[in-house]
Amino acid sequence: MLKLKGSVEKLAQGISTGAFLVYNTLIHAELKMTKCIRDGKVAVLYSPGFGAGWSSWNDDRDVPKEFLLHDEKLVEMVENDQRNKIPKYVKSIYPNFYCGGAKDLVVEWVTQGTQFRIEEYDGYESIIFNHDAYWEVA
Repeated sequence: MLKLKGSVEKLAQGISTGAFLVYNTLIHAELKMTKCIRDGKVAVLYSPGFGAGWSSWNDDRDVPKEFLLHDEKLVEMVENDQRNKIPKYVKSIYPNFYCGGAKDLVVEWVTQGTQFRIEEYDGYESIIFNHDAYWEVA
């Protein structure tokens, strides 16, 4: 279990399934994750390699999506070609995290405020921007 301090540790001792969302939010708040923003653009991490997705394969693992998409330390590891260090870093915070897709991570710089989503097919992730998508209307 992750070593916690103060009131978060007390909460963790008596946690129930229903309280896990609050617990996870408190852990995330204590981490003080920094979203990587440079020159008005936000770093978005995704894995465009077939095999395993990154954020798309971890939706059900209680890991905040914002952390997977924007964490400054993860961005630095990718930019410095240190993807092999990513599993150790992430698992030190989220022990149940599935690190498939880490070896294929890339950074896309997206203008702040741009709406997007990550889509995945057979492990291959891509970024879909709201203004790029054509929506059918019934």
